[in-house]
Amino acid sequence: MNWQRDLTIIGTNNQISEIVEFSRTFTANFSREFNVEFRNNFDGLGGGQIKVDDVTRNAPYVAKVLEENRSVKAEAINGQNINGFRYNFDRWQDSVKTNPRTFVVSDHETFTAYFKKSLYVNIDGPTSLEINEFGTFTAIPGRGSGAYINYRWWKRNDSGGMNGQIAPLAPPPGEWI
Repeated sequence: MNWQRDLTIIGTNNQISEIVEFSRTFTANFSREFNVEFRNNFDGLGGGQIKVDDVTRNAPYVAKVLEENRSVKAEAINGQNINGFRYNFDRWQDSVKTNPRTFVVSDHETFTAYFKKSLYVNIDGPTSLEINEFGTFTAIPGRGSGAYINYRWWKRNDSGGMNGQIAPLAPPPGEWI
């Protein structure tokens, strides 16, 4: 915000004090204020949390932006549990997958982070076995019921080294030893 007297800026405070001796024009120029809303979408449900300018907020969150073309950083938070399901970031409303992302504000806007449900299981059983040695593992879906038995411990040869994997009796695709 600033004050002008006859087209000359004379102050940036909310109040000015002037002694007027003849006809003059005073103009208050107010900054535009934008409401920028950040939302999450978990299969049609809202809620959860989102980071705005590196501060974790409950979603939906409305940020007040006082300057046109100001940048606001938003980050969709992965691994959120909504109604017993774990969700990870998929994309923003304009299909951009960059996360975190900087938005330039020029009007009242809403930015929505879309999430996908992540499937995961809780596995109970031996923590290590020799190659081709059988063990019993119980895999219980993170959301649901039932148990899956007869899994074999495999070691997968990835470019980064050897990683332990739990796999069905027939090895999954890829290079396995």
